[in-house]
Amino acid sequence: MAESITLTGQYALRLIEHDIDVALNSKFKTDNWKYLIYVDTDSVYFEMAPVVNKFFKNDAIPMKVKKLEKIAIDILQDEVNKIVSSACTNMKVYENKLYFKLEAVGDKAAFCLDGDSSVLIGDMQMKISEAYAAKDSLIGNSIISYNTHRQISVQDVLVDVYRRPYSGLMYTFETVCGKRLKVTADHTMFVRRDGTVIEVCAKHVSMTDELVVQ
Repeated sequence: MAESITLTGQYALRLIEHDIDVALNSKFKTDNWKYLIYVDTDSVYFEMAPVVNKFFKNDAIPMKVKKLEKIAIDILQDEVNKIVSSACTNMKVYENKLYFKLEAVGDKAAFCLDGDSSVLIGDMQMKISEAYAAKDSLIGNSIISYNTHRQISVQDVLVDVYRRPYSGLMYTFETVCGKRLKVTADHTMFVRRDGTVIEVCAKHVSMTDELVVQ
């Protein structure tokens, strides 16, 4: 049962990745913009800068947020759930119980590594930049992710590798065992603090924290 749930989610995410940017570029009359920048086990993240710049660049931030929330509910959710519904039809499900809804609108990303950071994909250790260049041949390989509920590392499957422009502070972490990682200021880090594993932004990690590394 658990495996079937996981595979169903992965299949739906694959279809979203394949189809959503075409739908949104058509909807917003933009030119080959990659709106979908990240997917997680049950989440999809969108970069909406072209829409903001095209339609309400000069609005105050509260108004931008309000308009983006409406776009997310009226357009993003609708387009994503059309794709999910198609996935369920393809799988011949008895009743579709799978759908996405807006979680939050934010002005920061929290999942970016430097291109020279090293990751393990399958049995290959490589830089993020190398993984991006070869991503078509790497998708489907095993990766290690961290399960926050069980507080253990688990095996997962690579579904894509993303690249996006960034300007801002980068933080470099080096452990006593020699592991090094360079990330954006708002990248989510897992640390053990006071005996409990918690999520914090890279900029809020302290010298007394114990990083959760693989």
